[in-house]
Amino acid sequence: MKRILALLLTAAVLVSFYGCRGGREDFSGDESSTVSGPKSEEQAALDEIRKSELTCPGKTVALTEEAAKLWLLAGGKLYAVCDCENVISGLEGDEKKIGKKGVIRAEEVVQLAPDYVLLDDSLPNAEELKEALSKAGIRCEDTTIISFDDYFSTFKNFCMMTKNTEAYEKGALNVRGRRTAIMRKAANEMPDLMLSLGMERMESGSASANSGKGSGTAGSGNVSFELIRVTADGAAVASKNDWVCSMLEDLGLVNLCTGEEPVTVTWKKAGKNKTASSAAAETSSASASSGTAESGKAESGAAESGAAESSGTAQDISGETESSWTEGSISDAENSESGMEKNGTESAFSEDESTAGKIPDAGTETGEGGEQAANESRASAAADSKAESTASATGAAAKTEEASAAKDREAFEKEIRKNPDFIFVVYCENEKQGRKELEALTGSMKGWNSVKAVKYNHMLTLPKESFCTLPNDAWDLPMEYLYQSIFLMG
Repeated sequence: MKRILALLLTAAVLVSFYGCRGGREDFSGDESSTVSGPKSEEQAALDEIRKSELTCPGKTVALTEEAAKLWLLAGGKLYAVCDCENVISGLEGDEKKIGKKGVIRAEEVVQLAPDYVLLDDSLPNAEELKEALSKAGIRCEDTTIISFDDYFSTFKNFCMMTKNTEAYEKGALNVRGRRTAIMRKAANEMPDLMLSLGMERMESGSASANSGKGSGTAGSGNVSFELIRVTADGAAVASKNDWVCSMLEDLGLVNLCTGEEPVTVTWKKAGKNKTASSAAAETSSASASSGTAESGKAESGAAESGAAESSGTAQDISGETESSWTEGSISDAENSESGMEKNGTESAFSEDESTAGKIPDAGTETGEGGEQAANESRASAAADSKAESTASATGAAAKTEEASAAKDREAFEKEIRKNPDFIFVVYCENEKQGRKELEALTGSMKGWNSVKAVKYNHMLTLPKESFCTLPNDAWDLPMEYLYQSIFLMG
């Protein structure tokens, strides 16, 4: 009950803040929440901002929502900003909007002739933009933030340009003090948390589970976690390059996903790709319309033959998708892909060539009629060959995609099998649909219910309002929420 009340209280504070920016002033905390260190250290930091020789750029352009928010928070003004879905508070209303649906062309930015451009690695063409701006002699700043240190240094740099000491004190120094206080509380509570987790295993008669691979308690001397981000497109076990993972590590937990990139699974979209048979039929139909009547009839028969042949391939793929996600199905998928690598497109083309070589010889007929018959025969055979080639290539592509999807699922399962003490889930879009998709995925995983986080009810959903976008000067609020969720379980 204590834990539920604490979480509700923290959630209320978070919702209040993210729903109304002015609510930030109401968060005070105890004496330990003030700026750490002697006053002279704080004063020295503020003096550094005042005496900075950096100048504030004239025409500043922000290419991401997060960069725009951070620059405005430091007291800067924007000449142009990305056309994002969310409303960015602090804009004056006369800023130019650039980009469309998250895509910003380099030429579009260069044409604005800006003095300063803010971007980060979340942009799909980030490297292209950086190169184009560099060639144009335009100063740009990479504002990618995956830790508090990244935020602190970037914000300090902005404040040194705007000379905004008030923003720096409030958004950097005070936030750092409150963050330090939370980390101190977590460090004090860690021994009790580890004891509590160990007791759970003993009570369930599975204390030996701690000795397994990926165990994060007792024997290994730490508490482990993994973070799953869910979107409309799929799910991903977040890597070390995720700011929420960084925040959890600041609290003393260990991320078992140690790669540079997240481990991603994409939901299978119905009707996303054409089947081999439909592609072959469309190709045959298109070819028939351009040929003679006789060759069109022959081509139609070839299309039906190609469609029937590829139908079996489509059925095989469908059966492979519907089967449970087991070691056997993964192995079959790997073997399937291996076969394609050996036979591949070349075999399909060689088969076409052999078929083309068997074109009936109609040259025995004499005169104009014989030549016409020969042409029709060749057109019919060529159409037949083209339809079969299309069906074969499309079927191979579909099978390759299935094999790739199976590998993604295998990698996701392997990551979860590291057996974390906690699993945190963030639904960044439609939670109802995302939860349904994730449950379908994990429900097909062998041994899912034996994962420690699942077995001991330590799989926690984090509110998207607080954990989908960077908290900036409210860095301590989601951190406090995590502290309450993890350390006040009793």
